[in-house]
Amino acid sequence: MVKSLGIFLLALLVPVTMGPRTRERVYPGYSPEQVFQAALSGAMESFSITEVDAKNLTFSFHTVAYGSALRPRFFDMTVSAVETEYGAKLVLEVPMNCMESVRGATDRIASALFGDTERLLEMESLD
Repeated sequence: MVKSLGIFLLALLVPVTMGPRTRERVYPGYSPEQVFQAALSGAMESFSITEVDAKNLTFSFHTVAYGSALRPRFFDMTVSAVETEYGAKLVLEVPMNCMESVRGATDRIASALFGDTERLLEMESLD
């Protein structure tokens, strides 16, 4: 009885833990369209863009991360810009297999994307 209950609970938890994780950053004072354009421009400098949906303010890119023994692992990530009460929010969806296989890579990718977006937004506001 206890064993079957444990298996049942594990079966309930597995789908929840297998989905993509997100990294998010809010850019106060900017519209989602401005953040989307800046993020797309920044991503084009560093990553291979695979799909752009300007209507829904979403794009996907392909990247590589190096894991153990410097073996490359390839991942597709999705970025979207959404409106919040504090400003536009940029959301990076990270595939679960990327988070588990390459420690710290998702943080570096998110930092690069968010940093480029912030730099381009600041440059735009100076014009």
